[in-house]
Amino acid sequence: MLTLHLGEDDINAPLQAEDGINRLVELGLVRLETENAIRSHRLVIAFVCDVLGDKVNKGRQTVEITIDKEATRINKIGNPALLVAWQSHLRFVANVALRREDLSAAKLCNELGLHLAQAGDFPESKLYFEAALAIRREKLVKNIQTQLKVMTV
Repeated sequence: MLTLHLGEDDINAPLQAEDGINRLVELGLVRLETENAIRSHRLVIAFVCDVLGDKVNKGRQTVEITIDKEATRINKIGNPALLVAWQSHLRFVANVALRREDLSAAKLCNELGLHLAQAGDFPESKLYFEAALAIRREKLVKNIQTQLKVMTV
């Protein structure tokens, strides 16, 4: 529910969203996971992508930002047990974002690496830290090259 942008003026919006999710559960198109997480059937995902088109990217960005903010908040506390419940979601979102190799992916990888390091999984955390570093290094090199081109013109 954190990623839903429900109208603040509509007091029925949260109830309607919950009712919609419950109906999808009854149809077997959504499965409730732990910690109020849901897993959507691939048909639901395909339908949403078809209906929303380009708006799917905005939804993806919203999910990434929400997960990143929560992971950052929990990592600052320093208790990895708080993040374990939805570590698989952070890992999934980070791995999908890695395909784009953008700064959002680097941030997600860094937060996952920090969480894994706090949990004592140093080999796995190193992989995510290295991925984040490689993306940031590539972006920095491209920025420097662009600035040098501008200066030489």
